[in-house]
Amino acid sequence: MSINANDILFYLSGGAANTNPTKSFGGEQSNTQLLSGLNALFPNVSQRQAESGHVDYLCIYAVNNSKKDTLYSAKFSLTKETQSGCQCALGIVKQPEVQQLVITTTATKGTFHVRFGKIRFQCEWEPNADLMAQRLQTALEKEGVPDVTVQSLTKKLPNYIFQITLGNRAEPLVEIFKIDLNQSQVAATKRITTGAPINSIAYQISSSIEEPPLITWRDGSLEVGDMLPGDTVPVWIRRTTENNTAALQNDGIAITITGQPNPVS
Repeated sequence: MSINANDILFYLSGGAANTNPTKSFGGEQSNTQLLSGLNALFPNVSQRQAESGHVDYLCIYAVNNSKKDTLYSAKFSLTKETQSGCQCALGIVKQPEVQQLVITTTATKGTFHVRFGKIRFQCEWEPNADLMAQRLQTALEKEGVPDVTVQSLTKKLPNYIFQITLGNRAEPLVEIFKIDLNQSQVAATKRITTGAPINSIAYQISSSIEEPPLITWRDGSLEVGDMLPGDTVPVWIRRTTENNTAALQNDGIAITITGQPNPVS
């Protein structure tokens, strides 16, 4: 069975309790769905705003509500936008997940156990830092972790430093939860950057005229990646009203998500 249109839902932002579309200022996803229709998200542009010019920003969440189906190569697009009146653009933060694993040890042999979300696996220790990075990357790839690279940033032993780079989604930490090495050891993982846009939490602005940071804006479409069951994506909409814009009734847009039911090779 493949994913269908009813599996993709839109929600407001602004926190779980927010029910006001005009307060969708980012932050946590709301429990309130975004409905279609006039003023479903943005309020009317006032005469003063139309005369002087105005730019405002609101954020919504797209959710793959399917229990088991993935939308592959998901793409967000603006459609049905009129050529006069306000103009809109879509925006997302797009950056890889970067983590840093530090292991302090003088061990020459042994094993350690890795936890990554629901994944658990054992890896054999290698005292050569570059070879150990390669071994850890291979183990993650064998467990089906996509778009992963592991690089040694080790400068001085006994502090082994491994940078783990994952795809454009917020991920759980790659953690060592059990170590059986032939010397004492300490291991810790910290997050350097949170992957985005998939499963990330939008930056929260204080008002609709504050521009959110780090956004990639597109007038047409935005490629997001694979949306697994339960995945969420925060999407910003920028509405631009040029100065001296003439009034236009029923000025609006439609946001569509397209993708593939099967992986794209």
